Amino acid sequence: KAITVNADIDLTGVSISNHGNLTVNFGKTATLTLTQFDSFQSGGTLSNSGTLNVTTASGDLSAKNFSSVNSLTLSGGATLPDGTSDLPDTINAAGKAITVASSIDLTGVTITNNQNLTINSSQIALLTASQVTAFNTGGTLTNSGTLNVSASGDLTSEDLGGVSTLTLTNATTLPNATSDMPTAMNAA
Repeated sequence: KAITVNADIDLTGVSISNHGNLTVNFGKTATLTLTQFDSFQSGGTLSNSGTLNVTTASGDLSAKNFSSVNSLTLSGGATLPDGTSDLPDTINAAGKAITVASSIDLTGVTITNNQNLTINSSQIALLTASQVTAFNTGGTLTNSGTLNVSASGDLTSEDLGGVSTLTLTNATTLPNATSDMPTAMNAA
């Protein structure tokens, strides 16, 4: 049967069986566990016109499609979805490790409470300068693939260590420390 969310509600403690369709109405918020989210996706359709939050996500998320999710909260280390279009709007890393195992563009995703980021060999990740700085200062950034950043303006307080190529999109003031510099720059 179809379920409609017409009020702000946290369903994480509710056991739901025989999943059908889930609709989150405009201006309303629903919070689900990853297991509940998966069940709704496999048992029907998910229609989100409001805010959909998914919690307790961890492990290999590469085959998941979180495009209808506003906020994804990690409960353990996680491998991100294998496509940019499968990403949520926001990832609350909750201090857990994130792995990029497929080439992906994270520039449109807000990442909070970050800890460690690993980019696997042969993969390309696109991040903003502030995202790279947050991983470098909040944890560890391990780049075994390719990490590209496009930026301009005042980068004096940014830590771009680990970046493969920094593409300058306009006039730029570089980071203040040699250790904060990328491996290569393209002053296009």
